[in-house]
Amino acid sequence: MKMTADFGDIPPHWMIYFNVDDADSAAERASAGGGRVNVAPFDTPYGQMTVVADPNGAVLGLSAAAIARSRLAS
Repeated sequence: MKMTADFGDIPPHWMIYFNVDDADSAAERASAGGGRVNVAPFDTPYGQMTVVADPNGAVLGLSAAAIARSRLAS
C-alpha cells in the first residue's frame, strides 16, 4: 500500500493484518473492548480494511478482503 499524505507523520513500516468477516463490526468490537480505531474502516479494491490499536497501544490491521475469505474456504 502506498503511503499517501493521509498517513500524516507515520513513517514507513510493516504491519500485520488479521482477516475478519466485517471490518465495520470488528472496529466497533475493538473500540468496545478498550482499544481505539486509528483508521476508520475504508474500502479498497480488495475489500474493507481498518487499523486499530489494542488497549496497550499495539497497532494492527483488520481486513475483510474477499481474496482472504476465498482462500480460507478452499
